[in-house]
Amino acid sequence: DPELAGLAALHPTHVITRNSHAAEIATFLELQGVPVQGVVVVRKGESKATAMLRTLPALAAEEPEGARPAPTRAVFVDDGVQEVCDERVATLPGLFRVLFRRGGVI
Repeated sequence: DPELAGLAALHPTHVITRNSHAAEIATFLELQGVPVQGVVVVRKGESKATAMLRTLPALAAEEPEGARPAPTRAVFVDDGVQEVCDERVATLPGLFRVLFRRGGVI
């Protein structure tokens, strides 16, 4: 999506997707100037949280007891409410979740 590409161009980006066209996604993002670190295709039935943890294990790091909440370590953008609200995704410390809709962010 061109709107997301503009946002992602500002940060190192990992794409976690159910879309099987990984090479095409990587090529599109590179042409848009997005610093793609990798494209990971997640199978149906697998939580994207599992793929995120494989890609960025630091997302699982818990804060010591009594510490302030973890700063944002990653931003997860998805156009599916189920993906954004998946409990396994929601409980990752330091993950900021965004529900994306064509034409804007909710």
